[in-house]
Amino acid sequence: MAANQALNQMVQMNESIKLVVNIAFRINLMALNAILLSRRAGDLARGFGVISQELCSLSVALSENMRQVSAHAFHSVAHLSVGLRRQHRMDLFVRTHQQQTDARIDAVLQEGADFLSRSHEAAAHEEAQLHHLLEDAEQLCLFGIALSRSAKIEAAYGASYSSALREIAQEFDDYIQAILPELVQLRRNQAR
Repeated sequence: MAANQALNQMVQMNESIKLVVNIAFRINLMALNAILLSRRAGDLARGFGVISQELCSLSVALSENMRQVSAHAFHSVAHLSVGLRRQHRMDLFVRTHQQQTDARIDAVLQEGADFLSRSHEAAAHEEAQLHHLLEDAEQLCLFGIALSRSAKIEAAYGASYSSALREIAQEFDDYIQAILPELVQLRRNQAR
């Protein structure tokens, strides 16, 4: 039962991670196009170009963060699954050797308990790393929101390109805002 729950949690997390990576990729492409457009607009849109470069860097950092989140989530589930399998084998062993009292049985049970303890510690370590990574992702996203708002302001200085730059700035904001609910979902899944 717990293995199925962990698997379902991993599937949900992977879906959210894929969505965030996809959005980060779109932001990166848009930022590259915005950099080119701001260069065409000239010195008046230089600020927009700088913000676009920051958004480009942010999208790469967010993608890397999600790669790490995925790896830590996988390792956490793997540790829990191994522990659950070991627990199941120990339960079977105890049931089949219930009538016997032997030092070897005690040693096997102690070894199993030690293994379970190490598995739980490893999973807890992965969960802590996952928690920190998700906090970092949220901070990146909040920084992205601030950048997208600055981009909206800078778009006004783009002369004849200002309407195109304003439209791009709004798309930045929309995409970055779409990441926040996914990060909330990831944190909720991680907290289970």
